[in-house]
Amino acid sequence: MPAVRLIRRARHGDVALDLGGYCGLTAIAFSKAVGARGRVIALEPDPQNLKACQTNIAEHQRVNGLANITLRSSAVGDINGLLPFSSEGSMGSAAAVIVGGGRGSVIHVEAVTLDQLVLDYQLERVAFVKMDIEGMELGVLQRAEAFLRRFRPRLVIEPHYVAGVLTTDGIVSCLTGCGYACEVIEQYGVALPLITAVPNAASGESRASGGYQ
Repeated sequence: MPAVRLIRRARHGDVALDLGGYCGLTAIAFSKAVGARGRVIALEPDPQNLKACQTNIAEHQRVNGLANITLRSSAVGDINGLLPFSSEGSMGSAAAVIVGGGRGSVIHVEAVTLDQLVLDYQLERVAFVKMDIEGMELGVLQRAEAFLRRFRPRLVIEPHYVAGVLTTDGIVSCLTGCGYACEVIEQYGVALPLITAVPNAASGESRASGGYQ
């Protein structure tokens, strides 16, 4: 899985956000990469997916001895509040406004902005963000300019189709405007690409090696 390979390049001591945790695979990859001195905050709003996350993360902690993942039953959003959410117990679970009310059971889940996560967990640094939130990515990023300019995290984002339009171009435009260099990577066997983004050196990149080597 390309996303997991990229996530493994996070460094010991990093703080990472896993937005759209699904079954916990990427949170566990982050956990191993950042080590005992690092921290992973994972968000998963679907109740069935959350149970899988809890089980897998608990087993990871038992086997690998790493207790550095905070799992939260929330969605990341462009505003704070309750979000109508199509709960499918699968990778397709998404905000009801994106997929409509005909898929899954529509429930209401907590949604928090990136700025709110910073406040809730008193974060002083964020080095890495993975975002796979089934079509909400662009809206979240459009409200996150202050977060991106403050923390300058590296990002891995999976764009999605919203109203029949793939959001790749919008996401790249948004990040470029915030001082990022983006690369679109095709995923073999998957219809959707990945977007990787690193801060441009001229925009305040403070991490010595930067980028995806």
